[in-house]
Amino acid sequence: MQAAIDRVMQTFVMMASLTPEDAEAARERLTAHLAGMDADEKTLAVEGLRSARPRSCRQTTDRKEGLMTDNLTTREQPDRSTINMNQIHEVRYWTKHLNVSKQELQKAIEKVGNSAAAVRNELAVD
Repeated sequence: MQAAIDRVMQTFVMMASLTPEDAEAARERLTAHLAGMDADEKTLAVEGLRSARPRSCRQTTDRKEGLMTDNLTTREQPDRSTINMNQIHEVRYWTKHLNVSKQELQKAIEKVGNSAAAVRNELAVD
């Protein structure tokens, strides 16, 4: 079980950008959640990741409502009209696409909002 917990925590800490204190609290919750489960490491890791995700990410929603789905079985086009600094993959995409640092991107968003067009104009990137 410890190997599954370590796998989950390694993945979850990268996804959620946790502080050390938050990571330790998440590890304790995960350990309590998985305690007593009799399954292989892979099954425990999948269940651990499911339980570790914030409740707001657990629901899949319709694209028409303006929210992105977290259903990993379907691939949709990403919403490139806004920039979400809370999503690591979006920060990685936009810093590479705009050729700026994370700090420069954050400053531009704080100044003009999270609209990709406004940020492009602010950073003078075509």
